[in-house]
Amino acid sequence: MTAQLVLGVAPGGDQEVARWRPPLCFRWLGSVGASGLSGGVLGLSFEPGLVGAGGYAAPLALAAWFLIVTGAHASAVLAASSGYVFGAAFIGVHLWWLTTSVGLAAWAALALVMPMWWVPVALLAFGSRRRPLWPIAASAGWAASEVLRSAWPLGGMPWGRLGVGAVDTIWAQYLPYIGIAGTSFVVALLGATAAISLRLAWRRRWRSSMRVAALAATLGLAGAIIPYAVIADDGPGDTSTIAIVQGEVPGDGTAVAANFRRISTLVADQTVALSDAVAAGAAPSPDLVVWPENSIAVDPATDEVAASEIRRAARVLQAPLMVSGIVDGPTARTAYNRSLVWDNGALRGAAYTKAHPVPFGEYIPFRRWLSGLSDRFAEIPRDMLAGRADAPRLVGRLNVATAICFDIAYRDPLAAQVEGGAELIVVQTSNAMFTGTRQLGQQFAISRARAVELGRPVAVSSLNGLSGVIDRNGNVTALLPARRAGWMTAEVATARAVTPATRYGDLIEAALVTGAAGLMVSPLVRRLRRRIPRG
Repeated sequence: MTAQLVLGVAPGGDQEVARWRPPLCFRWLGSVGASGLSGGVLGLSFEPGLVGAGGYAAPLALAAWFLIVTGAHASAVLAASSGYVFGAAFIGVHLWWLTTSVGLAAWAALALVMPMWWVPVALLAFGSRRRPLWPIAASAGWAASEVLRSAWPLGGMPWGRLGVGAVDTIWAQYLPYIGIAGTSFVVALLGATAAISLRLAWRRRWRSSMRVAALAATLGLAGAIIPYAVIADDGPGDTSTIAIVQGEVPGDGTAVAANFRRISTLVADQTVALSDAVAAGAAPSPDLVVWPENSIAVDPATDEVAASEIRRAARVLQAPLMVSGIVDGPTARTAYNRSLVWDNGALRGAAYTKAHPVPFGEYIPFRRWLSGLSDRFAEIPRDMLAGRADAPRLVGRLNVATAICFDIAYRDPLAAQVEGGAELIVVQTSNAMFTGTRQLGQQFAISRARAVELGRPVAVSSLNGLSGVIDRNGNVTALLPARRAGWMTAEVATARAVTPATRYGDLIEAALVTGAAGLMVSPLVRRLRRRIPRG
């Protein structure tokens, strides 16, 4: 296809000027390539990203992509292609840590399959581009796709949600009102309105561009005008002392199964050191002690060695101890990942079973056919079964909402426990498989977003880091160095008020999905109505 030389009239004069238009294939390649660049920038905007502006870079990356898929020369094919490439670049960059933790094949599979979620978003933006409110349609499509891909397939992949990336921005104040899903809608809408402003500026319609920019600024600042903490009626609140123990996996930090006895001993040693510090008056007496996931890789109810380590650690402490164990399932090839409470010399109270086991990390879907995909899968001889939590656990004097590792990325187990009266969220996690990767920072950022969304402080105990305490505003108040065994105590202000996002989060997500589906279907309905003859 050849280039075109187009003649036109210069603004303000009669002289014809030549304007060169590149070949269509070049324009297509340029648009698709720019979409990939935008997706890569969005991937780097997430914590701990390489883009200095952090979450503030996300709307700019989205603005560039929306400009491409809604441009004057856009087509349905270009929009779909740009959506796929944008998603592939975003997922490829954001989940690059999979290459060293799970394997290159698993990363490539996600980078090839997951981008399909961005194709309908691009088509929705393209199809509604001539309507005045197309940014709302495109943003609803984006937020709905996040909700859906966080649930399907294989339990979904909730990583990379815009609402999580907003945790260090001024629009993080939306989180307690409309949750991560609603905040994703707001960030996408910021990107879409920025795209309109930039297009108007390119056409030198400066006044209109400034009006749209002012609208976007108002949207971004609206959540910060009345922070939720100001209007939350939470009463005086109580303060509790939480002790967090962090483990340390020998060697390169990933071989948990091969060193599970050594890990239990290290965690128990750190708890004994905590007990000695409390006895010496060097540390306050805790109300709760938290061990990380996989601190006990067996069932302490049946394994005497594990039980003896717990007894040794708890011999001085006059506080309940939350431990983590692997409990046998109904068959020899299944098991449960559980949080257990050791109090007064025995396991007491209800256990919490991990609600969202990690596919290819804790169970192998379609094991018969996919077991050879990665050498790491041979290290997963049993498939973890999912549990369910509808109410918090009373641990000592605290009502505690519990999440184990990957659970923190989902709202359902924690929201139910917080609505049931939980005053504090405890996250027990391992992260050993992801030692030395960006996954640790990304998961910790999700914990921070959940703290703001649910209005509860979060205590995180990790096997290899990151371990720390997050207040209900998402601020990190204490943090242990990664990859080193240790302990710390922190004063935590518990909370009782239930945020709107906690109470109505399911309705918000349903509204986004329903609205996006309606916007996708409405053009087809209009076409059908035009074709049906009227009697």
